[in-house]
Amino acid sequence: MTDADDALIKGRIYSFKFRSANTMGWSDFTQLLRVGLGDQVKPPQNLNSNFTLATATSLTMTWDEVEDGELITQGYSL
Repeated sequence: MTDADDALIKGRIYSFKFRSANTMGWSDFTQLLRVGLGDQVKPPQNLNSNFTLATATSLTMTWDEVEDGELITQGYSL
């Protein structure tokens, strides 16, 4: 990383590719690496499942919105 890292902003997602060099030249770039800066995401609160709405391929889940200051939780994965 370089001094430019000081300009990174908490709560944003950044994409990086890396490569290295030696006396033979430069390597290929790595695959894209995406990273976010900030606190760890808080888990959902009061998680509930509604089995009366369940089907063979779906299940309805509800939860309370998480207050997380200025950061916005963009989703969860089941």
